Amino acid sequence: MTQRTSHSTTESSKSAAVVLADQRVARVLIARPTQGKALDLTEADSISNDHEGVHQRTRPDMLSGPGKRGAEAGSGVVGGPHTVNNSEDTQAEEDRRFAREVASWLADRPERTDGDRLQVFASRRFLGMLRDQLDPNKASHVELSDGEYAQMPDSELRTHAALRRALPLG
Repeated sequence: MTQRTSHSTTESSKSAAVVLADQRVARVLIARPTQGKALDLTEADSISNDHEGVHQRTRPDMLSGPGKRGAEAGSGVVGGPHTVNNSEDTQAEEDRRFAREVASWLADRPERTDGDRLQVFASRRFLGMLRDQLDPNKASHVELSDGEYAQMPDSELRTHAALRRALPLG
């Protein structure tokens, strides 16, 4: 299950929505220009990856107990550890699942009005997954860009040149 958080905002006439995403979280920020070079940023919504590590949390611990390599099981038989799926494959599947959820979430964003584009910055790896999952008919308003900003603190985002250049704030 994916966790969603919504915040109410009152948007001025000169604001733009931007989405910052990676394999762990996607955040919608409403950006407004200020007198200086900084942006006023307000988080409007977010979605987080609750699938991350689910497979790892539900697997048995192979480092102790009867399944431990060379450990004697209750029957007196020496056993080896069970084979588990490649953790990279599992992580990739969890990331693809989250990308599908984010793509669906982006297609229904309420911040889009009068044909405005929704600027999405995502880490390079997650960007490819989002491109694969977005339905062009439902998400023609979504513009994807390479940028690993999802985990960046708002204090740094406020003055980030790439964000200012990407947003149509005049």
